[in-house]
Amino acid sequence: MSNWAAAVLIVLGLLVLVIGDPTLEDRLERTEPELQAELNERGMHIDPAELLSLLHNNQVRLAVLDTRPDAEFNLFHISDSRRVAPRPGRDTWTRDLPADAVKVVVGSDEQSEEETWKRLRALGLTNVYLLEGGIDGWVGAYHEGTPFDAALGERHAAARPDAARVSERQFEKKVKVAVASKSAGGGCG
Repeated sequence: MSNWAAAVLIVLGLLVLVIGDPTLEDRLERTEPELQAELNERGMHIDPAELLSLLHNNQVRLAVLDTRPDAEFNLFHISDSRRVAPRPGRDTWTRDLPADAVKVVVGSDEQSEEETWKRLRALGLTNVYLLEGGIDGWVGAYHEGTPFDAALGERHAAARPDAARVSERQFEKKVKVAVASKSAGGGCG
């Protein structure tokens, strides 16, 4: 490496130290137009039936991220979902999300889901989707009967309906799943 190239690298390193890494809010502001354009196309909003099919697919690593308040989450939530509380400066919870997982954000409504989706995308996470219609979309599709009158969480039947219910709804598949293929060949020799 020439002295000139080494000097450039040192100067760039010093600039990063002085200026620092951009904050999440800086990244959100910079990427807002392209993220909003993606949301407007609705290619990241998945039908409840597609999420149900993913819940029953053991070949897919799935992370269902529920952004609703504790009381709503405890009353009812989709099976295997995880309650998360995205807040400015407090996005360390994303560190333990598997990079290869399909991540589905669930909220009280699509607007709250979209804000979390933007944060996750600005953090560099990929394969992030939103539940179309929020939790109300799920409940409308899979809950019959009276309103929730006890905090059952995922013990309610609507938390994980039977896989056969996927075929009750027509939907456009939007989730792109990258499943590692097993090699066809054998071992040594």
